[in-house]
Amino acid sequence: MHSNIGIIILAAGVSNRLGRAKQLEIINGKSLLQHTIDVAIETNVQKIVVVLGARFDEIKSRIQDNDIVIVKNENWEQGMSTSIVCGLSHIVTTSPGIDKVVFMVCDQPYVNTELLATLIAKNKETNLPIIASEYNGIKGIPALFEKEMFGSLLQLEGDGGAGKLIKQHKELVTTVQFEKGEVDVDREEDVEKLRISKV
Repeated sequence: MHSNIGIIILAAGVSNRLGRAKQLEIINGKSLLQHTIDVAIETNVQKIVVVLGARFDEIKSRIQDNDIVIVKNENWEQGMSTSIVCGLSHIVTTSPGIDKVVFMVCDQPYVNTELLATLIAKNKETNLPIIASEYNGIKGIPALFEKEMFGSLLQLEGDGGAGKLIKQHKELVTTVQFEKGEVDVDREEDVEKLRISKV
């Protein structure tokens, strides 16, 4: 087990463009959120925190696992940063031995355990405090942040997520390739494409 690593899954959004909880969209027999949780569990880290917000009760009732912690972001309407702060605050408060955190979102259907293992290995290899996923010229999440970045993460505001820090601290960042990382779920056509392609 990676006893010093936690994973935070950001899943508090309202899915305005889809019009229903994309966290619960079934792709290849499993909800997007459950797929993300299962990938996190298979990575064998110390703690997994799922941050929910919009449709809290509906989504929580559909999560099938007792090995994770679910926290409610009361301020989810104020942007992605509030979920980062909510999840990381929980880890800092309850698990002080964790000194690295991987952030994930629930709508990247091609995310897998191998990618997370590569992020962790790259961190050990380079000793850099930020390891980001790279796809389509984007450096984003899933991304690993070491403890020295926790303070900056906790100060994030508004819609600026982890990508904001990745851009601000280029000298502290290296990346791993995430094939099909650009595929996410925002609209009905995204769901249909994924069902046709059978992720």
